[in-house]
Amino acid sequence: VQTCALPIFEQITDDLMNRFDGKLQNVCLVFPTRRAGLHFKKGLSKISDKPQWSPVVFSVEDFIQSLSKLEVPNRLTLIFELYEVYSRYFPSESFDQFYPWGLMLLKDFDEADRSMADTGQLFTYIRDAKEIEEQFDLPEEEKERMLEFWNMFFGKEQGNIRKSFLQTWKHLGSVYDEFKSALLAKNYAYEGLATRIVADRLKAGEISVTYKAIAFVGFYALSKAEESIIKYFVEKGIGLQYWDIDSYYSDDERQEAGTFIRKNVLLRKLSSFKKEELLLTDSKKIEMIGVPMQVLQARAAGQILNNQIEDRKIDFERTAVVLPDESLLFPLLYALPSAIEDVNVTMGYPLHSSPMFTLIEGLFDLQNSVRDGRSISFFHKNVLSVLTHSYIRFAAPGEVSGWLNEYREHNWLRLPLDKLVNGKSHPLFKSLFRKVDGLDDFLLYLDDLFRHLLAALKQNKQALHSIEKEYIYHFYTQFRRLEEIVQKQKAKLSVKTFRSLFREVIYSARIPFAGEPLRGLQVMGFLETRVLDFENLIILSLNDDSLPPASHHPSFIPFSIRK
Repeated sequence: VQTCALPIFEQITDDLMNRFDGKLQNVCLVFPTRRAGLHFKKGLSKISDKPQWSPVVFSVEDFIQSLSKLEVPNRLTLIFELYEVYSRYFPSESFDQFYPWGLMLLKDFDEADRSMADTGQLFTYIRDAKEIEEQFDLPEEEKERMLEFWNMFFGKEQGNIRKSFLQTWKHLGSVYDEFKSALLAKNYAYEGLATRIVADRLKAGEISVTYKAIAFVGFYALSKAEESIIKYFVEKGIGLQYWDIDSYYSDDERQEAGTFIRKNVLLRKLSSFKKEELLLTDSKKIEMIGVPMQVLQARAAGQILNNQIEDRKIDFERTAVVLPDESLLFPLLYALPSAIEDVNVTMGYPLHSSPMFTLIEGLFDLQNSVRDGRSISFFHKNVLSVLTHSYIRFAAPGEVSGWLNEYREHNWLRLPLDKLVNGKSHPLFKSLFRKVDGLDDFLLYLDDLFRHLLAALKQNKQALHSIEKEYIYHFYTQFRRLEEIVQKQKAKLSVKTFRSLFREVIYSARIPFAGEPLRGLQVMGFLETRVLDFENLIILSLNDDSLPPASHHPSFIPFSIRK
């Protein structure tokens, strides 16, 4: 896609410079993403050849945190804090049983606070569909939805699960209040709570700012708490609004993309707001390419870039490759033409897509396959999965090759421990092939693995690519972080629950890519494109379930009440 629009940042810069006579040191700008703030600063630096003070630039999350003065801990810490409160009401429920419910609760609490909901009313004891009907005076169609909700979870019979669910619901309000108090006592908050607290404290006059103006740039679908914050500053006379909107989708009721814009209360109060009309009037060249396989999309993108380079029609800094499916990052990097020297990747690479994750998952499965009869034995497929992994081959190449040759001769189904480990075995074999006893022992088990891998890396620094060393380093960092959190908790965890927590940490972690953030070809995730303008866009994965991704949000709160 090729467009030729005047970047919104140039418009904002011109307006601010005129408003404040070129002195922006007491002006604050809030963007949807950190990346947008970086690009704004770059544009600002080009307008003058003299040194000048920069305005304060925040992403919306950083802005909220700066006003709330609260720390937003990682989700794992929040789950343990929530369990400490929850267990007062359900002392017989183990952390293993609580964990999946806890994730649902945390998400519900976050959404309730972002929506500025009356939590006292929201978490009223709801025993069945009839009571909901009386409490909220629901129309007939909503009653049917409520019954569908119950039947979806529990069927027509009220079994133990439904009773447990109802008991949890009975105490939701108390759990929410105590959880909130426990967090604030430690100066903690989850993002929704921090946003609500800022909105409430601003309204109560408990927060003051020293900025001459606060500009909110390029927002789209605001939560009620965010809307309340912006509205406060606008009404106080220091809030400025810059909306990146095109009349093509905002003014046409048939365009779903403009739904939130049309409903936005803040926009209705802007009498002199000028919308762009670029989607209909600006020249564009759009090409759709069908490719049979995911990885071939990356090859096609590389070919497009190569053609542009040969025709000398491309400015890399004004070109972006957008990846709604983050797993295509590495296939794309390998497919890029060699002429592209600088690539700015800020989306980070997900740790769960790395070889290290495969190895750790293989070790969990290996331990699940252990049988302890007359002697300890392992299932052959799990043993092969571990020993044929590239990192294990790297750490003990001779021993792995020798064992695999012997295995091919005998073709064992289950492998007794003495077929894997003897007095002459490599220390790594002795660490991997043993039965772990409880979580503490499993933590030592993983610690041994990292110790052997790091020792092998120290002996042969050139054997692995630098990015693979990054995998191992970041995995080790995340493991130590999780181990520290787990050991601080009073709750006793099983290895199975630890595996769920480990996945939780790894799926939320990214390997950051170092480099100049504003130089070269721009590679980013879909949401990172907000407020940014490019001359050339290459968007991969324009498929159902990728753009937008399919989402399923289990909740304690039925749809009718959420709505």
